[in-house]
Amino acid sequence: MRTLFNKFQTRIKLAASRYRAAYAALLVIEPEGLCLGNLKKLKDEDIRGPGREEEDGFTEGTFEPSWIWLVHTETDTSQEFSNAMRVEWAKTKARAERWAEEVRLLQEEMRRVLEYFEWKARWWRMKKTDRADVDIGVQRGLLAYAEKQATIFDKLGKKFALQWSAVLTKHGLRADWQTRYSKMSNLLSSWEMLEEAEQEKENESDSDDNEGDDIMDID
Repeated sequence: MRTLFNKFQTRIKLAASRYRAAYAALLVIEPEGLCLGNLKKLKDEDIRGPGREEEDGFTEGTFEPSWIWLVHTETDTSQEFSNAMRVEWAKTKARAERWAEEVRLLQEEMRRVLEYFEWKARWWRMKKTDRADVDIGVQRGLLAYAEKQATIFDKLGKKFALQWSAVLTKHGLRADWQTRYSKMSNLLSSWEMLEEAEQEKENESDSDDNEGDDIMDID
């Protein structure tokens, strides 16, 4: 088996050497390469089979056959060339369909994640009224906690939607949830601005209280 492999490799190297010699001769005859037609300079990485091999490091979506398998020569019959092109076309079509399916699945995963965030936010808000039998102070604490959790999921949905929307737009895609989250994003941004303003007021108030305490300590 090893001997057969070595013979095959020797034949490949011999054929490559002959091609390169002929290619160089044609360039001497016609330096501008007008007589070369579809022929190209043969590189070592071009010498490979028509199919994808695991060690190549290519995936089905990024694999491209070497140009040596796509050049029509005078010794080819039209039927042989046609059959080869049909096989390559079928492989390429299968890869394109798989990638199209991957895009659809990814968009569906995006939609489901956002649906979950929306559902979880609603779920927390419904929990606000679950404990009407407890003290009013406890009720207020539970209400504040439930709203805080709901807001967390609102923000997660907004963050994911903004990131994914940019990716979809870049690739010329559109999802139904983009319009909905665009409006929600504006509402949440306004809410966040109010929250930040209130936090700044609290910080200023704490700072004033600390200054007052320092003055009293000095006295």
